[in-house]
Amino acid sequence: MLTEQHIKERLSMAYVDAVAGRAGVNVSRELHDYGVDGTFQSIVETPHGFSPSGFTVAFQLKATINWAVNDGHVTYDLAAKTFVDMVSRHRSAVPLILIVMCLPPEDKHWLLHSEGVLILRKCCYWLWLPQSQAPANTSTVRVQVPRTNLFTPEAVTGLLERAREYAMGVRDDV
Repeated sequence: MLTEQHIKERLSMAYVDAVAGRAGVNVSRELHDYGVDGTFQSIVETPHGFSPSGFTVAFQLKATINWAVNDGHVTYDLAAKTFVDMVSRHRSAVPLILIVMCLPPEDKHWLLHSEGVLILRKCCYWLWLPQSQAPANTSTVRVQVPRTNLFTPEAVTGLLERAREYAMGVRDDV
């Protein structure tokens, strides 16, 4: 039997796969996790069919029951090492977002199913962490994700468009 952490990880990846599939983008997963769990890549139509666009957004995925809603934000305590790894990436690197899957406290509510429906509860939020200093706290960094950053198919395509504009020099930040 899988550990609780592995079950959370599998459910969060299923959520990401479902949203990305609905958005019509490819998801690739890293074989070895060194702070990046995977990437999204848009697909473009060419005269001879379809092809990867070449513009990607990487993601670090966390699934947790330890989250709260405060003043329009979802708060989550991210491991300080993960935070430092994410905010210290080079400015010209592939953009990296944090995706937090907020699960209900009781595992019996994570996944509900019947013959007519499959429900994966609750949802995911995304956040671009800007480059910053290493935190004073050595164990965790409290991140606040705006609740408007709901991880949806439209969010995925919007993030990829921002990454494309950044790579093309149209915008200064992602």
